[in-house]
Amino acid sequence: MSNNKKLVPKRRFKKFKKIEEWKLSYLGDLLEFYSGLTYSPKNIVEKGGTLVLRSSNVKDCELVLLDKVYVDSIYVNSEFVQYGDIIVVVRNGSKHLIGKHALIKKHIKNTVIGAFMTGIRYKIPEFMNSLLDTKRFHNEIEKNLGATINQITIGHFRKMMFYIPDDIEQKDIGAFFSKLDTLIQTQQKKLEKTKTLKLAYLAEMFPCDGESKPKLRFKNFDKIWNITFLGLISQIKTGESDAQDSVAYGKYPFFVRSENIERSNRYLFDGEAILIPGEGRLGEIFHYINGKFDYHQRVYKISNFSNNIDGKFIFYLMQKDFKEHALKYTVKATVDSLRLPMLTNYRLKQPILQEQNKVSSFFVKLDQKIALEQRKLEKLNNIKQAYLNEMFV
Repeated sequence: MSNNKKLVPKRRFKKFKKIEEWKLSYLGDLLEFYSGLTYSPKNIVEKGGTLVLRSSNVKDCELVLLDKVYVDSIYVNSEFVQYGDIIVVVRNGSKHLIGKHALIKKHIKNTVIGAFMTGIRYKIPEFMNSLLDTKRFHNEIEKNLGATINQITIGHFRKMMFYIPDDIEQKDIGAFFSKLDTLIQTQQKKLEKTKTLKLAYLAEMFPCDGESKPKLRFKNFDKIWNITFLGLISQIKTGESDAQDSVAYGKYPFFVRSENIERSNRYLFDGEAILIPGEGRLGEIFHYINGKFDYHQRVYKISNFSNNIDGKFIFYLMQKDFKEHALKYTVKATVDSLRLPMLTNYRLKQPILQEQNKVSSFFVKLDQKIALEQRKLEKLNNIKQAYLNEMFV
């Protein structure tokens, strides 16, 4: 590849070095569009009907057929999805999902798209699918979004303008990004497989209800696990800080009511602790730290563990079944909320300290593996974004 100026991309395959500039075109002059199916809950059938693809079937620019909805075929009056089509989310309650898309890479029989999606057909679908990944396309979406409803129409699509090369260059660009997408998809599967493996081990290496020992244990450990309560083996309290205490480049980690860890210039605690948000996504967000940190007034800190307790062991134990416990006793407001008794009365089972150490060390290594696979995925996505920025005008 080499760099060219004017109306050509910064990065280009060498064989196109002397070819003319890219031409500005309306999508309406290039693409064929079709709308999705409008149906009612009464039209849905368990099986034997027509598959309807919706926004939940598009994940990470790939078609995912886990969440399936079928409609009685007698009510289907829209275009069937074909191999090579691109399906795009055009209306959704979440603004950031508008423009999410997937290329149909295999033949799917008796399948349509839902009313909140649009189908696109183009002679070189791999190129167009990559163009829809560019920042320019997302900027076009921002310009055309409805004022009160998160949607773009086929009319908006038709009026969007992009610089397009000749067919031969389109094919090479499309093939390049298809290979890159395959690498990303493969890495995504590795990451998901590792996460699934962790869930399986969590289920096997901690006792279930009615059990006094786990199904899977390390050698030389065979004693029954003792029953206790979280409030008996630790101290639990909420923080004192608020969102206004967050500082962009603060000295200390600041745990707030989300997965994101912010920064603060003060610390409220120095030591080993587990941090859990007190509202929203209960039992899904856990942080572990051993050091100085700040934490939000709606975040619970579990710390000062008893001498016979490994804090990391409790951290992983809670990932297994605390969500079930929390949702059983949650306080319903605008969002699910935790109260202190729900934590202090959390019933758990613990082995001797040596076994706790073994179990926690095992899961630490598994988390490190997950983090490694996540970094690899992020690197590939960053590479793709860099190429998108330089290989399109």
